[in-house]
Amino acid sequence: MGDQNKGVLTISMKAAFASSQPFGSLVERSIEAWKRVRHRRGMTQAIQKHSQVLRNLDSLDDFLSFRDHQYWFFQLRESFMRQNAFQKWDPDRLDDYILLPVEDRFVNETDCIFISHYWRACGNPDLQGEDLRPLQRRLRDGFWPRAAYFWVDFSCMPQWKRTEPQEQYFTRALKSIPMLVRDCAFTWHFPDFQPRLWVLFEAAEFTRNRSRPVPLADMEPFMDHLREMKGYGVRYVLNRHGYRCTNQSDRELVIGWLELLLILSRMVPSIRTRRAILNAVDNSMVRTCHHQESGITVDKEKGTITMNEGTYEFTPVPFEATGSDTHVYIEADSYHEDQLPKALERAKNAPDDRGCEEIGREYDREGEYKIAEVLHRKALADKENVADILVSLSFLAENLENQGRYEEAEELCRRKVTTAEKEYGPNDSVTLESRESLAMVAQKRKLATSYQRWKLEPLETFLELDRPDIPEIGRSDAVVSGSTDHKAKNLENQERFSEAKEVLWFLLERRKETLGPCHLDTLMTMCNLARVLRLEGNVAAAERLFWLALAVSDHRRGPEHSHTLAIMSNLAACMLLQGKSAEGKEIYRQQLERHLRSVDFDHPDTYTVKCNLIGMLEENEEFLVTRGRVRLRSNKRR
Repeated sequence: MGDQNKGVLTISMKAAFASSQPFGSLVERSIEAWKRVRHRRGMTQAIQKHSQVLRNLDSLDDFLSFRDHQYWFFQLRESFMRQNAFQKWDPDRLDDYILLPVEDRFVNETDCIFISHYWRACGNPDLQGEDLRPLQRRLRDGFWPRAAYFWVDFSCMPQWKRTEPQEQYFTRALKSIPMLVRDCAFTWHFPDFQPRLWVLFEAAEFTRNRSRPVPLADMEPFMDHLREMKGYGVRYVLNRHGYRCTNQSDRELVIGWLELLLILSRMVPSIRTRRAILNAVDNSMVRTCHHQESGITVDKEKGTITMNEGTYEFTPVPFEATGSDTHVYIEADSYHEDQLPKALERAKNAPDDRGCEEIGREYDREGEYKIAEVLHRKALADKENVADILVSLSFLAENLENQGRYEEAEELCRRKVTTAEKEYGPNDSVTLESRESLAMVAQKRKLATSYQRWKLEPLETFLELDRPDIPEIGRSDAVVSGSTDHKAKNLENQERFSEAKEVLWFLLERRKETLGPCHLDTLMTMCNLARVLRLEGNVAAAERLFWLALAVSDHRRGPEHSHTLAIMSNLAACMLLQGKSAEGKEIYRQQLERHLRSVDFDHPDTYTVKCNLIGMLEENEEFLVTRGRVRLRSNKRR
């Protein structure tokens, strides 16, 4: 007992001595702050662990060089409010800070604010306090009343020139900034638009990991450019709009983060799952991460994301090789089992009968479709009014569609059409919109079926054609080099379409076998063969192959990607050549609708598809764009 008391006394004396030193005082102040952090339930062990880690470090340089755990400097509110311009990080001003561990939920959006800003000069971002003063004014006016800790890169990371320990800390911290942006509240001051890459990334990281739309009034140009990336990719948009970094050496790092974020945003609808994956890979010491539930593996060194049979590439992101295990395995958890009873209890206690439906939509926005489905089914079962039933059918069908369960969604859409026709008549707007929804989900089912068939069936079965008598072509050359592509293109240019078809048919078979049925090179060959089939006069087979290419491109590149939209143009052309004017017009309508998800209506790249659609309209017909939907209607005067 006496020895135990002696040990406690020794620790207390050490803490008391440390508190009289600037770094020791920083440590003790930080530990006291952790005990007051919001949502700290379940963090006792983490607080004890990090307290012991920091108390075992003797100096600021030891801390800055320490690699086993990561910590952020955060500026105290009182320090932030009394400065006249953003304060430069200074090892002699440690009293202005606390330290927060990177992991274990210490950083949160109640206590912590991340401040995004322009760098107005290379050595100082805001020498005159132009950006600081409006932020201080908002705080005095009552915004973020609970926020106690502020993060500004200039104030919270060692700046140039850095000592060796400061450089080590800076390098590690820089690689983990995405996690910091996600976990904090977020604010900014941008009186004018400047194409700054760091600001674009910070806005993307914050907004893409929130379920509700975030009002970003003076950040609209950045949001528009992020939308544009769905159609054209990251690098094209950055170059098109002249994005730059104050330190150009950061450019490739930020591009890699952006590409990774946008791929995961498309592949992983669950914000919870996406954040878990990103939190793992954004640790500067992690090289790879595998998420058991989603089946996703991210390799930062190779720049690849794999899921099922697909591999998606991004610019490799550097990591700090420590010699220890740099692979993270995220096991499946019991989130759904734990959360569903809570969701049902919330619905039960809701003030009105729409509560269940609204809570279901909340989980839809979070990407937690399984929980939302249970709530939508319950809401539908409780509805009696026809209008309410139609709304519930729409929500449930949309939920199932988001899960890729197209047959079930299609059945609900048929039920919705039948109900609307019976209640409102065949020509009512509600009925017409219900038919549109049915047609769209039926098309998605067709595309999904084609996508699965392509993995299993030979090309001739899919195209309903006899396989041509293909001459022997060097098997390795067909895949490894581009010479076979050039040979096919030369034959096409000479209008020797039958021979070009044979070469491309063989090349498509080999690439499907060697690279995979959905590899981007396989997709390119598929489109080339479809074009040659059309030029040869076999338009029906070309249409079938363009449908397949659309299915693969939807999955691999995304519905709004410029290459996917180009496939739709070719598909519509095949339909028109066969006299299918109504079907071709519908594809043009969908193409424009997809375009408008990534660019504005007046964007020059929408000109061609608008002209194509207008050219297909009947004499008394026009198209309208409302809430992102392109609708055709009669403009006949009554």
